[in-house]
Amino acid sequence: MPSDFLSHPWSERLHSSAKAIVVGLVLFGFSILLLFWNELKAVDWYRTLNEIRDRIIVVDSEAVSEANEGALVHVLGTTTVEDALKDPRFEV
Repeated sequence: MPSDFLSHPWSERLHSSAKAIVVGLVLFGFSILLLFWNELKAVDWYRTLNEIRDRIIVVDSEAVSEANEGALVHVLGTTTVEDALKDPRFEV
């Protein structure tokens, strides 16, 4: 044992150890709460993605239908442009 360890009275060492235990327990409790919150968010995302999967309608880009108005659609198709594309904000 280092000589520094023996130079402090046992009550001071006990008090210091007790503080470290309390801090460790508080951090452990906080980590459990954080893990619980993260799992709740993951379940929420899972439910949201399942709802989207059940409601989405896959459509072709060639046919536009009024029946899909206001619905969640996934459009498949090729995009073409005549001029070069430019983004004025990023200047690309």
